[in-house]
Amino acid sequence: MGFFFLLRSTVLQEKSAFEGAIDMMRKLKAESDVYDTTCLLLAEWDDTEPANVRVLEDAVPDDLSTNAFMAMLVKAVLDRTPVDMHVEVRQRREHRELSVEETIV
Repeated sequence: MGFFFLLRSTVLQEKSAFEGAIDMMRKLKAESDVYDTTCLLLAEWDDTEPANVRVLEDAVPDDLSTNAFMAMLVKAVLDRTPVDMHVEVRQRREHRELSVEETIV
């Protein structure tokens, strides 16, 4: 389904390493039998205060963003599961009421 990759912002000091990560993530989702979606999250933190983390969304291409990742992941789950699973999500996405009851497995 999905592959989520967290990189520390220090990777930006090595441009080729960051570009390599982008390339790798795109290739992982390009093959139909590997992943439906991939995400690259770039985060910045200080070793002295690791609880304070800042996400650097602007540095990551849109196709590898967390928004794109979550949207595609939800789509993949809905595509692979029967209509009586995840009913509320389906109703919200389709903006209509479905005539099925939720099956809990």
